[in-house]
Amino acid sequence: MAHMGKARILQGPIVVYFLLLVGILGIFGGVLYLIEYSTFYDGILVDGTVVELIPERSSQPIPIERRRVTSEKFPREEIIVYRPRISFTTLSGESFTFFALPVEHLTLLPPTTVVPILYQKDNPRQAIMRDDLEASRYGIFFSSAVGVVFLLLARWYARKRKRIQEQCAWFRKYGRPLTTTITRVERSPLLYNGAYRRWVIVSEGKDPTTGNIGEFRSDSLMKGFSWSSFRYEAPAKQGQTITVYLDPHHPVRYWMDVLELPNAVV
Repeated sequence: MAHMGKARILQGPIVVYFLLLVGILGIFGGVLYLIEYSTFYDGILVDGTVVELIPERSSQPIPIERRRVTSEKFPREEIIVYRPRISFTTLSGESFTFFALPVEHLTLLPPTTVVPILYQKDNPRQAIMRDDLEASRYGIFFSSAVGVVFLLLARWYARKRKRIQEQCAWFRKYGRPLTTTITRVERSPLLYNGAYRRWVIVSEGKDPTTGNIGEFRSDSLMKGFSWSSFRYEAPAKQGQTITVYLDPHHPVRYWMDVLELPNAVV
């Protein structure tokens, strides 16, 4: 009976948990955005005046067209941004100042510029530029949308794992085992990227019942992480043996038991 590699068992649930975690964090981030800015949605609209722009250091990803050859995957550069200090007068005649979100260029909000702002009814010291509040809606939508997408991916991946496990259990129970030899490991025509390159295992074996030599292909696989070498490796090597289970009622239907490979991720 084929043995399921421990690395393969560990990686499957970790992917599901990772997708669930990112999905939950995305939705949680959207909720935090909503809580932070919801108090301004019914705020009082008045005009404010930019008093000054205070320079601050910040960093941002370097645009692709200006990137040089570097070992960094996501190179960043230091830039100067400007945080506007805005003054405004409430409807009751009180004057306050606050700092808005930073801008990249002095010309975007030069001093003496009049901008619409919203302040809280119960706490006028809490104010925000109306444009920044409108931008927060996009943050809420984007964060929540990312969360939903990752939750759907987690559900899809969990269902896929369940289907593979059910297929594995059925073939191992009812299928006719055939020991085959891996002749090559070729790249899958599916999209691949970096360490997670897609592969297909091709093997050959002689059916002792019919005497025919058949070629068998696996599902599309990814490179798996090897805990022994602590790096990503191809799922199999030429010359290895692998079990193929034949459907006793439909011999053309088969399943290659890739779960016995410790470095294979379906």
